Amino acid sequence: MKKTFGRLIALLISLSMLVSLSSCTRAAPGSSGNDASAISASDGSAEQTAAVPAYFSAKETEVYTATQSDSLLMVDSILLGDQVGILIDQTETVDSSEQSGQNAGVGETHKLLYFVFDPEGNMVSESDLTYLLENEAFITSIQDDGNGNMVISRVYYDTQTWSQFTELVFIGPDGKEAKPRMTNLGLFPGAEIAVDEKGNIYIANLYTERVQIWIYDPQGNLLSIIEEDNKGSRLRAIGGKIYIYSDYLSAEGETLIYPIDLEKNAYGEPISTKEIRGYEQIFSKSGLYDKDSAGIYSFDMETKKRAQMVSWSDTDLDLSRYEQVNVLPVSSEKVILVCALSNDLQREADTSASVCLVVLTKQETNPNEGKEVLILGGFYILNSPEMLAAVYRFNADNPDYRIEMRDYMNMVDPFTLDGATYMQDWFKKASELLYLDILRDDAPDIYVGRSDNASFPLERCEAQGMLADLYKLAESDATFRKEDYVENVLSLFERDGKLYQFPLSFSMEGLIGPTRLIGTEHEWTFDEFREKVEGLPEGVLFLVNTSRSHLLSKCLASSIHSFVDFEKAAVCFDTPEFGEILEFANTYGGEERVYQEPNPENDMENPEWYIDPWVLQEQGNLALNNSVIVSPLSLSRERYFFGEPVTFVGYPSIEKTGISCSAQNILAISSESKHKEAAWAFVRLCIGEEMQNMHSAPIHRGALDTQIEKLLKVPTSTMEQNYGFEEQITPEDAEVFRALVDSISALSGRDDRILAIVQEEAAAYFAGAKTKEEVAAIVQDRVTTYVNEIN
Repeated sequence: MKKTFGRLIALLISLSMLVSLSSCTRAAPGSSGNDASAISASDGSAEQTAAVPAYFSAKETEVYTATQSDSLLMVDSILLGDQVGILIDQTETVDSSEQSGQNAGVGETHKLLYFVFDPEGNMVSESDLTYLLENEAFITSIQDDGNGNMVISRVYYDTQTWSQFTELVFIGPDGKEAKPRMTNLGLFPGAEIAVDEKGNIYIANLYTERVQIWIYDPQGNLLSIIEEDNKGSRLRAIGGKIYIYSDYLSAEGETLIYPIDLEKNAYGEPISTKEIRGYEQIFSKSGLYDKDSAGIYSFDMETKKRAQMVSWSDTDLDLSRYEQVNVLPVSSEKVILVCALSNDLQREADTSASVCLVVLTKQETNPNEGKEVLILGGFYILNSPEMLAAVYRFNADNPDYRIEMRDYMNMVDPFTLDGATYMQDWFKKASELLYLDILRDDAPDIYVGRSDNASFPLERCEAQGMLADLYKLAESDATFRKEDYVENVLSLFERDGKLYQFPLSFSMEGLIGPTRLIGTEHEWTFDEFREKVEGLPEGVLFLVNTSRSHLLSKCLASSIHSFVDFEKAAVCFDTPEFGEILEFANTYGGEERVYQEPNPENDMENPEWYIDPWVLQEQGNLALNNSVIVSPLSLSRERYFFGEPVTFVGYPSIEKTGISCSAQNILAISSESKHKEAAWAFVRLCIGEEMQNMHSAPIHRGALDTQIEKLLKVPTSTMEQNYGFEEQITPEDAEVFRALVDSISALSGRDDRILAIVQEEAAAYFAGAKTKEEVAAIVQDRVTTYVNEIN
């Protein structure tokens, strides 16, 4: 009965939100969306072809570590026959300010390094190609000439005439130039270049509505010129053949690539790659692939079908270690990754930027076979290093269970979204897919919620009994102690002594300004806010470029739980407090502004109505600005840019609520899960002090204190490099931050339907067409109807 009731509730919720899903592709019911056995079709169905997904082992080899802590590494890589070429451009800061002469001062120097590895991850050669950067030169692309040589497209300047030229340089596996450079190919700066398996060179130049492709043999002799209407000018080698494609969708909503037929001197029949639109495409000798945050996929050029080849969940690779991953598929059995070590790991280990090579090799058996599967479902899971690290650790250590990640954001093609509501629409479509899984009795075992996803507030699930009480599951866990956490924050998630949602981290959102202007209090009423504003010195402004709807949204979010109680189906918008919020937003907010793409006639990068807050801060004439605080670092940064002591204060309210917080990642366990104890084991791992140390503003008090102490030890000399400003974090910053955390007394909340109702009705009040009492009455009626529908 309970499950049926839950399905009916989910149906009501999804029907209230659903839009056309025809543009969305997802895995079949029962699939995590990243199962190598599922081949997604364009209609969203899936065909199961194997019971057990492939497993790939990972072998990591260090390629290069920068010589200075502030070095920047730009990495490019390519398959060269059966070897891998890695080109690294290292930028270093050089301080010669103590020297005399025209070159004295702080500048940059570049070094160009070239490494060759075999398919097993062993280094073959290492070379210094810095000489190729002489004469203000830079590298635009690298190619494979079919003979194991890397073809570098080099743009350089004639220092006499300052004319720009492009040439091709052929570098052999030994790092030496393999044959004479080619400079007579009619190369234009910015031209697309590709080399086929026979070494023929293709150069595409765009001429307004036409594209010319010049084709040369390996010796540089012109073979032919193809001129076509502009169907794209990007050249890529796929399986040794050359294709041209466009970044834009056709009128039918497809992405087309055209094979270049050298014999016919024309384009061949176009191939639709619509199924991989929105993902990172990978062009390789072994075929066309794409990568997303769930794994690596192959694309069949004949059937136009996309199939997962590697699932990140079925490797022993900890993706949380890397900031950038270049994928080089060698075959269906082997994939090479060229990765940059994550910035967080660099700071943690106090090391310089580093590049490594990872070889993924398909194994005959999957060590996860036979384990029970727990589905971890939510939003931006696969873009969260913290979640990736926790899943990796759980899967490696647990002998009986494994986590499969189902990232609903990953199932929506972002290229189908447009406009100012881009992110909201993305969350909305992803939430619709999750609601559909709930309808199909295929809900995740563990939910990952986000406070910035108003389309799927976990409060709805909590109110309908769809979530398990985590305190109950923790009763048999002797290692769990509530006092280990920031209790005043954790208590905000409690309901009648039960806990259905566990925040992994939190943030405080409010207003910040110079203490000399706004005082030292961290909370205020609407009347106190008015007094502060009216008492500001002449020329001092506050909340510049902030619209009425923005202020309304922020004030409502910080007090939403005082207006709506989903569990009790209680709504109270017809109160003086809501009227005060409407009046506050109307009085202190500005007009709604819609940003547009800049063009020569309408430069929206600096519109006339825009007031630069940075200029006001430098002048000492900005009293308040919106801010998010997650650590003493946030306070130190604000103090640095204001140039004086600052005070952080919550949005005003009648009850002087004070500081409110929101949570970035929230874990909850489905009450319908058959493996609640195992799911709790994963939650317990995520809230443990070790994993909590990866989060900003972790909920674990010990991890939070550890982070604060580490920040206090960061020297001023490295603040600019690591955090973008030169200001030492002080013990006073830490003390104020701790006081702010301890003063948190409210939980921010968002619900798309409620916010939409309020904003829609408030517009009439902002326009002077209705009184705030009339708007409050209408909002009360509409929100009550909505809450009753889902209850």
